[in-house]
Amino acid sequence: MQRIGDIIVLNTAESAALLGVSLSTLFLLRRQDDFPRPIKLNRRNLWLAADLREWAESRIGRNTTRPHTDEAA
Repeated sequence: MQRIGDIIVLNTAESAALLGVSLSTLFLLRRQDDFPRPIKLNRRNLWLAADLREWAESRIGRNTTRPHTDEAA
């Protein structure tokens, strides 16, 4: 994690940890149109922590899987 004034930037591993996903999942998420774009610094990809949090919060409540049905009845 790096601070630039009040801005927090995260590298790839830190970004994946913040979101609670693996590195491979982070790379898949990057292909989505609504996923925050990294900032390129030299050869490094850095994300704004605020952008990642905002993206994650926007996904809370979305149902990304099929609804659970109780078939045991």
